[in-house]
Amino acid sequence: MTTSEIITIGDELLIGQVLNTNVAWIAQQLSALGINIIRDVTVGDDENEILRTLKECYSECDVVVVTGGLGPTKDDITKGCACKLFNCGLTFNEEAFQNVVNRFKNLGYEITESNRMQAMVPDKCIPLQNHNGTAPGMLFKENVDGKTKIMVFLPGVPLEMKGLIEDYVLDILKDTYQNNGLYYRTVLTQGKGESFIAEIIKDWEASLPENVKLAYLPQYGSVRLRLTAYGSDLEKNKAIVNKELEKLVRLIPEWIYGYDDDTIEHAVGVLLKKDNLTIATAESCTGGNIAHHLTLVPGSSDYFKGSIVAYSEKIKNDVLGVRKETISKYGVVSKETAEEMSQCARKLMNTDVAIATTGYAGPGGGDETSQVGTVWISVAGRNFVISEVFHFGTNREINIKRTTYNALKMVYNCLRDKKLQ
Repeated sequence: MTTSEIITIGDELLIGQVLNTNVAWIAQQLSALGINIIRDVTVGDDENEILRTLKECYSECDVVVVTGGLGPTKDDITKGCACKLFNCGLTFNEEAFQNVVNRFKNLGYEITESNRMQAMVPDKCIPLQNHNGTAPGMLFKENVDGKTKIMVFLPGVPLEMKGLIEDYVLDILKDTYQNNGLYYRTVLTQGKGESFIAEIIKDWEASLPENVKLAYLPQYGSVRLRLTAYGSDLEKNKAIVNKELEKLVRLIPEWIYGYDDDTIEHAVGVLLKKDNLTIATAESCTGGNIAHHLTLVPGSSDYFKGSIVAYSEKIKNDVLGVRKETISKYGVVSKETAEEMSQCARKLMNTDVAIATTGYAGPGGGDETSQVGTVWISVAGRNFVISEVFHFGTNREINIKRTTYNALKMVYNCLRDKKLQ
């Protein structure tokens, strides 16, 4: 089996100044090719540490993907480390330089010497032209002890890194490593916790073939179940996983909302489009995050009408139409207010269904009846309205994510159960 490691470089990653999203995306691409990721490692902008890590990873596996440190400034030292690792010098690449010239010309910028240096690449590498930036990628491919090894260096900017992998790297890896048998599928569930699902499927899990592994991946009220088959025969592993997947689906059909890269917002969109229904949101504590997730789905304009972020009580009254006496009597964070918000939003935007949220996202807020983390979610249709209260913690960001997910889950359940018909 082909093995790989991922190296990300940059002080900004180590100190948490920049979120390292590159690792997850690269790992997904490699796994889809059946390449087994052994580990990922992040190092700072230190030449000795970078070189030590490059040597170590290259000696351990077949494929090493490196991102970061290819820019034009003094702290971008990855290129020099690559030359030391492969015992080579730099050579001027005319195509890379013209790419820089054209990009700067379009932006109206002057070319500097540091920009010209970006067109210098190691003389032993295969240059990968960057269509989204100025730093070319660098791919080294050689035979070591009868095995083909590849190390590829890419910019740390996600857009540039992804472009180079999609334009060049994936095809090279496919052509080089054709017998990878790793195969996996992921089942997405909602409504029940990890331990409950584990109990329901324990007999099936115990009977899985030796080369098949099940992983539980819980997150914000959902549980992903990933089935992975190991071995060199890809087609055989596909057949095994898909057969076991069918068995799993029969055990927990009511809790499955999608597979693999599906999202709850995509699942909601599929059901809305299927039944030709429309949706709107009225959001207080989520601040428009539910609308944001709904509109992440391509084609969401077919069913999403709009959103009112009714953060203040005045907007709830004057724009959304919630009665002042409702809030005065029951409070802004209450079942009654949430339900009236969802009903008003549905009527105001003339949709088949509407979601509303109101709560104390934290870390402050709360009152004598509702503590921090209390959230009411309501879903209203033309002939019904439902609501549910949740008690989260004090972490604002997590509470917004949990509220968003649970709101979409409530809508999904209504659509699945045909409550809107």
